Amino acid sequence: MNNEPTVSVIIPNYQTDEYLGKAVDSVRDQTYSRTEIILVDSSGTKKAEQIADGEKTTYVYQDPEGLAAARNRGVTESSGDIIAFLDADDWLPPDSLEKRVRALEKHEACAVYTDWYTATEEGKKTEVHSAIDLKKNGQHFVDFFLNEGIRVPTVAVRRAALEKLEGPFNESLKAAEDFHCWTRLFAESEHPPVKIDDPLAVYRIRDNSLSHGNRVQFFNEKRKAVNELIEQYPELARVARKRRSIDDYSRARAALLDDDLDEARSFIWRSVSEDPTQLKSYVLLLISVIPNDALQKWSQTSAESLYQHIKQSE
Repeated sequence: MNNEPTVSVIIPNYQTDEYLGKAVDSVRDQTYSRTEIILVDSSGTKKAEQIADGEKTTYVYQDPEGLAAARNRGVTESSGDIIAFLDADDWLPPDSLEKRVRALEKHEACAVYTDWYTATEEGKKTEVHSAIDLKKNGQHFVDFFLNEGIRVPTVAVRRAALEKLEGPFNESLKAAEDFHCWTRLFAESEHPPVKIDDPLAVYRIRDNSLSHGNRVQFFNEKRKAVNELIEQYPELARVARKRRSIDDYSRARAALLDDDLDEARSFIWRSVSEDPTQLKSYVLLLISVIPNDALQKWSQTSAESLYQHIKQSE
């Protein structure tokens, strides 16, 4: 059908050439044909240019200025009615865009998001993760701000909704720019996003990605994003302490997995002080004070199993 919307898929690339081909091919192989790929490359390699030299693909070079700037450049260069975002190390199942377009045709929604697969660094799928079911009572953006639960490659946004946002991604943020953007998108849009209960993207877990390799920068940027959103939207103030408690718990958990016990305990206490009902923080505190040799002697139903559960949780 010639009147069907075009979907622009924005793919930023910086030092991810080894994964880029799979990401681009997964878009070219979609069952939905009205697509364009905007590859915003900050590596400047011949390999990236060669990958972009193909069907429905526009290559744009941009100096390395972060993911927010790359995505903004991609939006500017795109022409689609619907805009999807795909990081260069992730990929899409063949029916991903088709199902998301149909959902937007069926619902008056600002955006659509889906469940997702995780995959190892080598590209082996591991498990399915369910995206958050946002409340439909007009407080969906507060719900997302507090609980998150949406991955970038699962999102497709109506251009009209995205263009209402300044940026739309905040280029002063070197991490958590997607969390900042989606919260504003949901707050500013008349209609909430719609969810598809189907894993329609694959999110690759890499040890050297920002959220794993440099937790200090990531969590500092996350706190900056949280504070900016609270200032912009007064409705968020009532859940601010709980939001900060969740982030402090996450930082404590990351520190514990890196065997940084001092930092872990510091942020456990911060989490509890912000929200004494954050029970997971008390579990982390227990784990942080049990010697490793004692922990290993415990049965699978005790602290060791709790530790393994926390290691494997997202």
